[in-house]
Amino acid sequence: MKFLSILEYLYTKACASCSKPVQSHGAFLCPDCYLKLNPRMGPFCIRCGEKIPRGEICGSCLTKPQFYTGISIFEYEGSARKLITSGKYGLKRWVFSSMGDFLADIASIIEWDYIIGVPVTDVAWRKRGFSHTDIVAKRIAANLQRRNRFLDDCFRKRDSQPQAGLTKSERLSLTSAAFIQRKSIPQGRILIIDDVITTGTTLRAFSKALKKAGAQDTAFLTFAKTEHTN
Repeated sequence: MKFLSILEYLYTKACASCSKPVQSHGAFLCPDCYLKLNPRMGPFCIRCGEKIPRGEICGSCLTKPQFYTGISIFEYEGSARKLITSGKYGLKRWVFSSMGDFLADIASIIEWDYIIGVPVTDVAWRKRGFSHTDIVAKRIAANLQRRNRFLDDCFRKRDSQPQAGLTKSERLSLTSAAFIQRKSIPQGRILIIDDVITTGTTLRAFSKALKKAGAQDTAFLTFAKTEHTN
């Protein structure tokens, strides 16, 4: 963690959602905004995390599962949306350090050998000066005393229009070719970390890229997910 990141993490006293004072060391939301986080309500497919009417596995995962498990904690709305956009577009590294602390307990119940953040593009890296997903993943690994299991800078996403600016059909066209492998990866089960899922296309494409590179299997953990209504 860079010196500036350490200072931000230690001395930040403002809620990432509403900017009110935060009393707890390292917290990213004030008590009022924590209460406005909306946990996702199941039942869910235990493999891809999508809502299903009944059972444990959805039809898609019965025939061709991409993940061995997947968990998204909150609805992407209200406080969850505000803190994520505040962190990414307000260039607040400490938001993602705190997010990693928050997600560590959930990550501890998932079986994995290595952990990796969804890669960002070079354009996003230059603009922000950091990869928010790497910060979350690295923090989770540190909390669980598994620092040597964090896979750093193994992939980079090809420069393209940001996901936030794409239509649903454009998002769905993303393939594993969108990711450039920079380093070899070890065999084993890899836990992929992201802040939010919209269509899930990025996660699936990155999972395929990891498997092509030699990963045994993949799971994912995200802070939030956009729910889709039919």
